[in-house]
Amino acid sequence: MVRRLRYLLFSLFTFLFVLVSCEETEPDDTDGNTGASIIDSSFTDTLSVDTFPESQAIRFPDRLIAYVPSPNQFANSTYCLPQDAESIIGGQGFVTLGGWGGYIIVGFNKAIVNHADNPYGVDFTIIGNAYEGSSEPGIVMVMQDENNNGLADDTWYELSGSEYKNKSTYHDYSLTYYYINDSTVTWKDNKGDEGTLLRNGYHQQSYYPLAANYPNYNTDSVIFTGTRIPSKLEEDSPGHWVNNTFDYGYTDNKPINYSAALNVPDNPETPETEGCGGDAFKLEWAVDSMGNTVSLDSIHFIKVYTAVFDSSPVIGDVSCEIKAIVPVK
Repeated sequence: MVRRLRYLLFSLFTFLFVLVSCEETEPDDTDGNTGASIIDSSFTDTLSVDTFPESQAIRFPDRLIAYVPSPNQFANSTYCLPQDAESIIGGQGFVTLGGWGGYIIVGFNKAIVNHADNPYGVDFTIIGNAYEGSSEPGIVMVMQDENNNGLADDTWYELSGSEYKNKSTYHDYSLTYYYINDSTVTWKDNKGDEGTLLRNGYHQQSYYPLAANYPNYNTDSVIFTGTRIPSKLEEDSPGHWVNNTFDYGYTDNKPINYSAALNVPDNPETPETEGCGGDAFKLEWAVDSMGNTVSLDSIHFIKVYTAVFDSSPVIGDVSCEIKAIVPVK
């Protein structure tokens, strides 16, 4: 009887102990982390969900205004379709602009401000696909919403990069691409040069954007105008081609640092990587069509277009790519 009573008491004690041990408790929130995950899978291995507090949340473009890729090896295929341009709206994605002149225009509902407290004087960063030996530069232009109508119908200003005053840089350059057939695209510029786009064995589809994929694209020819900087594409050994890096002021030019937050910029005028890498831009670099410096307090629109007209038989055309456009904190 005593043994049975001891057994019952032991069983009751064990039951109560397990019950208490399994009781749910509220998670400890004393570390103050209030961040939320606002980055895609390409960054989750290196940036935790607590990296960005809500008060310092990363901003991305709110609207796609226009996407007009130039004829190129990715036309009519992945990375160069209208939905790829949409992928960088509200987050990170991947889109290529094609060869020289191909462009994208995005809008921000909240202005990007030229603030004195911005690190290194940087106002926004553009993340591309650059890595050592692969710089495919894009020229950046900005616009204020001067008439407050929410449309990109005011004046564009170029952000003058390191090659702006290079004697080999063409300003007011114009290039027309012509659709001949699905295997042939020719071109002619306003400098008297003309030729045929080089094709490679990796991409066999039409290099000219076709109406089935780009409903508003001119089916016979397309013309682009802007600044063309000298190429740094070279064959450094037989069959091995590299695109060398420019000093500053161009996107898809410098590698990404995946260990830093996207809104923590680099100093674009040093070779070191102080922040997220990619390419940092200052509104103080803005110039008008005559090359005069312009003072901008803020902007709402950004345009990026491929800055170089060049290609090789191995890597194809030099085509600027964009993963993200991010204002600083």
